Amino acid sequence: MAGHPIFPPEIECIIFLTAFELKPVDNDIVDLLLVAKRVHEWLIPKVYQTLVVQRIPPYREYPIRLTINNLRKYGHHTRNFFVSLGSTRWIAQDQYFSFCPNITNLVLRTKTQLDRTHLERISSLSLTHLSVDMIGPPSSTPGLFPLFSGITHLCVFRSLLSGDTTRFTSLTHLAILNTYNEAVCTSILENHPKLEVLVLLQWGFVVGVTGSFDLGVDDPRIVRITYRDEVLVEDWLSDVKEGRGMWGLADEKVRQRKKLKEAAWRVPE
Repeated sequence: MAGHPIFPPEIECIIFLTAFELKPVDNDIVDLLLVAKRVHEWLIPKVYQTLVVQRIPPYREYPIRLTINNLRKYGHHTRNFFVSLGSTRWIAQDQYFSFCPNITNLVLRTKTQLDRTHLERISSLSLTHLSVDMIGPPSSTPGLFPLFSGITHLCVFRSLLSGDTTRFTSLTHLAILNTYNEAVCTSILENHPKLEVLVLLQWGFVVGVTGSFDLGVDDPRIVRITYRDEVLVEDWLSDVKEGRGMWGLADEKVRQRKKLKEAAWRVPE
């Protein structure tokens, strides 16, 4: 339009991507995508990189409402996906994983065991981060063993007292629902020599790291964190975007404790 400044495409791209990062709200994103074809092409990979579909209270779709056509066209951009199965409107549950084959960070909320179709879809993903609320991962399914071996961050929002995590051979971070059971923690740390962080989750009104730490007794890798279902999406998004969710807080606390132990054991010159 006459009288308006004309920026080089590189500068325009930065402006629109920055606008998306500052406030990726449904209506704002739709408006930005309609500005011009080139803006649409710049923003689509960012819009679909991180998706949330939560069809149980509190209902949530982020950053835009999904349609099966758009998911089919743009799902290959998706790397981070938070999905609650069980009430997913017109999109079949297993189609999310079919249309989004490049997911590496998956939060899968379902209270039931997954059927064979779901498992086959998920087994084709190259996951490094997995969070589930099933009664332990279906480790008896051989087709999932290659998937398990690539996961570094595993979170299970139910007790793993009877679960088997030995198939997760690359684990560096594990979170389980457990206030504290010394025998279980010891067994987990022995079975996973690469484990850098063991998060013990418990429900609480205030979300964050809790509990004391004894330099002479406690393992610095074990971190207690309280959580609430109502803010799981926000916590996950915070980790994806800024590294300030559950994993980020746990990493920071472990680093602090290790520094304290090093300082305590350092011999004065």
